[in-house]
Amino acid sequence: MDKKEKVALENALTRRFFLAPAFEIYQGVAGLYDLGPCGAQIRQNLISQWRSHFVVNEDLQEVCCTCLVPEQVLIASGHVAKFADLMVKDTATGECYRADKIVEEQLQKRIDATTDAALKHELQTVFNQVDGLSQAETDKVITDYKITSEAGNPLSPCFPFNLMFQTTIGPSNPQKAYLRPETAQGIFMNFKRGFEQARGQLPFGIAQIGTAFRNEIAPRNGLLRVREFEQAEIEYFIKDRYESVKNFHEVKDMKVNLFSYQQQLNGEDYYHDITIGEAIEKKIINHEYLGYFIGRCQQFLVSVGLDVTKLRFRQHLPKQLAHYAKDCWDCDCMLYCGWTEIVGIADRSAYDLQVHSKASGTDMSAFVKYDTPVQKELFSAKAVMKILAKEFKQNAQALKQAIETASQEEYERISNELPTGKFTILGLQLSAESIQLVKAMQSVHGESITPIVIEPSFGIGRIIYSILEHSFYMRENDEMRTVFKFNPTIAPCKCAVISLMQKDELETVTTQLIRQLRKIGISCKSDDSGVQIGKKYARFDEIGIPYIVTVDFDSLTDKKVTLRERDSMAQIRIDIATINQTINDLVQGYVKFEELK
Repeated sequence: MDKKEKVALENALTRRFFLAPAFEIYQGVAGLYDLGPCGAQIRQNLISQWRSHFVVNEDLQEVCCTCLVPEQVLIASGHVAKFADLMVKDTATGECYRADKIVEEQLQKRIDATTDAALKHELQTVFNQVDGLSQAETDKVITDYKITSEAGNPLSPCFPFNLMFQTTIGPSNPQKAYLRPETAQGIFMNFKRGFEQARGQLPFGIAQIGTAFRNEIAPRNGLLRVREFEQAEIEYFIKDRYESVKNFHEVKDMKVNLFSYQQQLNGEDYYHDITIGEAIEKKIINHEYLGYFIGRCQQFLVSVGLDVTKLRFRQHLPKQLAHYAKDCWDCDCMLYCGWTEIVGIADRSAYDLQVHSKASGTDMSAFVKYDTPVQKELFSAKAVMKILAKEFKQNAQALKQAIETASQEEYERISNELPTGKFTILGLQLSAESIQLVKAMQSVHGESITPIVIEPSFGIGRIIYSILEHSFYMRENDEMRTVFKFNPTIAPCKCAVISLMQKDELETVTTQLIRQLRKIGISCKSDDSGVQIGKKYARFDEIGIPYIVTVDFDSLTDKKVTLRERDSMAQIRIDIATINQTINDLVQGYVKFEELK
């Protein structure tokens, strides 16, 4: 997309009210947008397709959790301490910038402008690493490459800015809380219930679609960087990341573009059209679960109308990884503003369940049964209450519980301490006589583990904008006619029914057809204005309606109508009696327009 097309796209989005700045009559608020009728319907269709593709086909449990999160939850998860971006200020005007983004923007301009191969390679290598640099390293890049504000003024040293919106709950003794910065934590809070609903079996997944909030430093690029946005997330709980994935064969031979962290550090190009199976074999992708969700993600994005040649999966650099992640791949989409992350697929390890278990005192483990019992040498312990009651009185019962439910690792530690005559538990020192610790062979039917979590996270707003940009074009030799070539599944309206002329006898047939189509769930539009039919076609093309039915005077006698396809502008005559079935088959993808001929 060139600049001229970009301007035409923005004009169409505003004029046809796909989206608009929120509170526009009060000069708006940066990073907040409203979706208009077409935008809202695309969103609804996109979410429906996501539910079908993932929730239904992967047999996931869908939940809907609160947007308000008590502070202690986000302290435990690490968000209060670590959920921040580095910010810099224009030293003359005070304008704020996200440090990594302003550095990337200026480095990209220099990469595009230079013809020096060595310098281009150097700049590209630095560019690839900017997002993961520390505060000191970012300051050094700003100094070394003379990065300035957009006004050309010097920048301040960078400093962290926490992105969460803080609030309070209740009028008296208010409880500190935050608007959730991600939808994942609500899922983790309900892990135990989800595990029960999965009949105590791993793997299983929980999905959620909902709003999240981040106080972005410098929102820009429309829906791509906003302060209130919608996520569709999956937390998939597994026993072992290196086990075989049941349906991996479905994506094994799929070709994807992969940008490994080694390629980024070396300033190299990414892998083009490598199969997921080959990437697993070469250890480019670490395990089948990541590979499986990379494949399923690409299938989904292509099904909603994104150009597969403009998608790549980029691995996070070790320094870029979030505090909870062991590995992560972002799906980047090529847009006018460059490569933009629209999906993240993270291996969150067991971090979240472990920290919430420790902070809340709630067991967040899962008992996994063995296929057949195994013999293991294990510790067992019994508290000697007579001694505990004498030494610790009111704490005796709590100590008994701790002694008799300790982990094997705890028993191993206690066993090593006992020769000293003392051992420690719950922070207290107890005499060796207060515990009877035995190690013997036992028949074990299973074990308690903390599941590993694989998290595919989809930015709904970003995907919507990517669809809009990838679908937009201008008619050849007629740049005034702009078109959105939406996939019928995503198109905000599936069909339009119009009359060739404003005549009562034609309008009667048109009205009847619209009622029939709406009755079977196909969204329709009409246009009873007096403009020429070509103008009506152009109006509907501009909001991406894929099919238009035209009623003419011949329809009154031959009982046929003209069906027009948006992109080819081809037309065929079909029977009125079959119009419902024909449009439904086209929209559902059961038949292609060319086959109707």
